[in-house]
Order: sequence, then C-alpha cells, then structure tokens
Amino acid sequence: MHNKRNIGATLMLLLTAAIWGSSFVFQKYAVEQLPAAFIVAGRFTIAGILLALITMKKWKTIDRGCLWGGFLAGFTMSLGQVLQTVAMGLGTSPGKSAFLTAAYCVMVPFLSWFFQKERPKKNHLLSAVICLVGIGLISLNGGGGMMLGDSVTLLCSVVYALNIISIAVYSPGRDPIVFTMIQIVTAAICAWVSVAFTGGMPESISMEAAASILYLALFCTALCLSLQTIGLKY
Repeated sequence: MHNKRNIGATLMLLLTAAIWGSSFVFQKYAVEQLPAAFIVAGRFTIAGILLALITMKKWKTIDRGCLWGGFLAGFTMSLGQVLQTVAMGLGTSPGKSAFLTAAYCVMVPFLSWFFQKERPKKNHLLSAVICLVGIGLISLNGGGGMMLGDSVTLLCSVVYALNIISIAVYSPGRDPIVFTMIQIVTAAICAWVSVAFTGGMPESISMEAAASILYLALFCTALCLSLQTIGLKY
C-alpha cells in the first residue's frame, strides 16, 4: 500500500510538471497584453474561489499551522509568479524561462538540508543536475547572453524552491486541498496588493487574454497546485 501511494504521488507530480510546461506559453501571450501583477491576481483569484467552494465543508479542519504554512506557500508562490511573468515581459522567451525556472530543482535539496536538516543524497543531486541539463538541451536554442529578464527568472527559481520547502514542511498531516486553497487565496491577496501599488489595472481585456488567464487559473493553478501538494504530502 505504501509503495502504491508513493507511485501515485510521483505520477501526480509528473502530471503537474507536464501541465505547468504549457503555462509558459499562455503567460507569454497574456503578458504581451496585460500587466504581470494583474495576470497573477486574476489567475489566483479564479482558482481560489473555485477551491474555496470545493473545500467549504472542510474549513473546520484548518489550524494555526495550516494557516501559517498556507500563508508562506502563498506568498512565495505569488512572488515567484510575478517575477516569472515580469521576466517574460522583459524579453525572456518561454523556453528560456522554463529552463531557468527549473534551476529550483537543484536548489531544493540544499534548502531542505538547511531548513529540515535532511542531507541530500548523491542520487538526488545527480538526478537534479541531469534534469536541469536535459531541460537546457531542449529549451535553449543556440544559447544567448544573460539579460535582465533572465536574472529575474533565476531569482524566481530561488523563490519557487522556498515554496516547495514550505509545502513539504507544513502540508503533511493536513488536508492537501484545504492547504492549497489557503495558499492560492494568499497568493491572490498578495497579487492584488501588487496591482494596487503598481497601478496595474488594464483598461480593457481581450477575449484571447481572458482565455489565457482562465486556462492558467483552472489548470496551471487550481489543478496543478492541488496535485503538487498531494504529491509532496506523500
């Protein structure tokens, strides 16, 4: 039973990665028409409302640790999304963004060692490096120098690594969908604060841009973050 559960959790994380891969294309398309903070606020608001309705009967299970962990996960997720979307607006291509963001795969074992005192194993580090090299071979066409957008994306990968650690620390023993709901609602609030400070409300939204935000909200946020939290829990 334990092995089957681990296999199922691994498959969920694999599916999360597959769906997330498509998000770079939709983000790039949306950021060409809309401010970055508004895109993040829109996708997380839609996803947050959806999961809040789904988990309403389970809100009584929320404790202080769930709230605190969800807040940390939500804040880092929102910040990472804004940085990633801003970087695309600065000229980073979807393929390069995917490659540079994936650097968090290498960072997580070291951060986990620092926060959870879990010394990374050799096969973990080797797998992370091989994964990163593979994504680079697929995503980078002919290289290209490091520009401002690329540097911002690397900073985004550090924030995403912290997001993974916060989920891994606080989600065990708690309902994963409720935890994800708190994470997404927190991310939405943080994003709207960013919109307010940056004046990022668009004057109009095209049908294509609205469709991109809806796809990001339903599949790349509500579904993916739920699958990720369940996978990390096990």
